[in-house]
Amino acid sequence: SHQEMCASLGQNIMVHSSSNVNEDGKSEKPGSSLWFMTEMKDRKLVSEYFISVLGHDIELEDHFAQIAAWERAPFKVYVVEQKVGDFILIPPLAPHQVWNRGTRTFKVAWNRTTVETLKLALHEALPKARQVCRDEQYKNKAIMYYTLMKYSGLIRQAANMASRTSEDYATIYGAKRVRQLHDHFKQLFDLYKEVLLAEMFDQNHPKETPEFVAFDSNVTCSYCRGNIFNRFLTCKSCPDLYGGDDPYDVCMECFGMGRGCGCQSKYRWVEQFRWKDLVSRYEEWRRQIVDCPYGSTNGIIPYTLAEERKLYPKKTLAQICQEQLRIRPWVDVKKQNNPVEVDESSEDEPSSLKW
Repeated sequence: SHQEMCASLGQNIMVHSSSNVNEDGKSEKPGSSLWFMTEMKDRKLVSEYFISVLGHDIELEDHFAQIAAWERAPFKVYVVEQKVGDFILIPPLAPHQVWNRGTRTFKVAWNRTTVETLKLALHEALPKARQVCRDEQYKNKAIMYYTLMKYSGLIRQAANMASRTSEDYATIYGAKRVRQLHDHFKQLFDLYKEVLLAEMFDQNHPKETPEFVAFDSNVTCSYCRGNIFNRFLTCKSCPDLYGGDDPYDVCMECFGMGRGCGCQSKYRWVEQFRWKDLVSRYEEWRRQIVDCPYGSTNGIIPYTLAEERKLYPKKTLAQICQEQLRIRPWVDVKKQNNPVEVDESSEDEPSSLKW
């Protein structure tokens, strides 16, 4: 049983299946697929049922439940037989299971990411995938960022067209698609704000000087295999556990959970975008929302990033990582992982560490 990748919307169509006799005249079993589908709203109940009754974590996607287990389930189960030409839509985060029957079935499957599925990915799917260290199939934060860039350009283009005459203004801003564009832009901006707040360093801490490695979308956490959008920690002393010559890179979420490499503390900060550029984009996009001709959909106008940080009720994820960097003891992996005292004058230690 499994859920669609990164909470995306699943789409599946059967294009061919075996019949009673193949083209060579040999007998075969007719092919079809039996789908066991649950509702998105029941996802927590389904997860609890799989763990407590069947003894399997649905996030691992390694168990094929028997029909009797689906029959006894305390939630609604939809059973659909898919034959050639049948198109199946799988809702985001809706647990489901497929039984391919017969000699042969060929299907074409693809997934679609929307503003709503991005929210579900960042708030639900990715934190759960991180727990079981399942690869992040889509680069969700990068999708969010580059979609904002595209939508910002379209909004600017619409504003230029609307400024020509009063008739153009009414036509442009009366269009349903333009209103939807602004609405999606605001929702994506809220996600972007969350990402930037999580990555903000402690202003009262000695200034960090992250190494800059230009974004190419391919940096993944050596622990959870999640895609890393901007800031992360790297240990050049420990190798990536998945092979190759890459250093041990760990995302802030994993490091905050206590995960890390063997030595635990020989880390340097790295960022893939210049922080001033990310903040500049934030302010540019914030101004577009403030100037939105439709007004605010929820009555809340976004503040500057500095003001948002003052209103943020807790430590940021980056702050937690900074604190842990200062207190975690270095472990000499060559000496049976025993914590040892570290010479503060050692050139190998990060300059931001205090022992």
